[in-house]
Amino acid sequence: MTTNATPAKLSDGSWGARTLGNPSIGDVLTITTSGGKSWKAKVVSILRAARSPGDYATVATQSLVPNPGRSDQSLADRGLVRVNSRRGSYIRKMDAQERFDEFDM
Repeated sequence: MTTNATPAKLSDGSWGARTLGNPSIGDVLTITTSGGKSWKAKVVSILRAARSPGDYATVATQSLVPNPGRSDQSLADRGLVRVNSRRGSYIRKMDAQERFDEFDM
């Protein structure tokens, strides 16, 4: 069984969760934003325990699902290159010459 929680900005700048009651380390939370996005995360430490019934605990969490918007691969490993222009930066596929130059070190 998972417990419902909301995202919480922690004092060190990272993100954790706020949940009703006192979860234990290792418990799985379902974190849901006000916009409706949700994901599962595991409690790794308890930063502030609930002091009474109906009080909230603040916990540090570790996501159980990797963020699909991020990757361990670099742009070059995926055949992409970042281009900076006057209109801003964007990412595009490398052309054949750029791929060759990437390995010509």
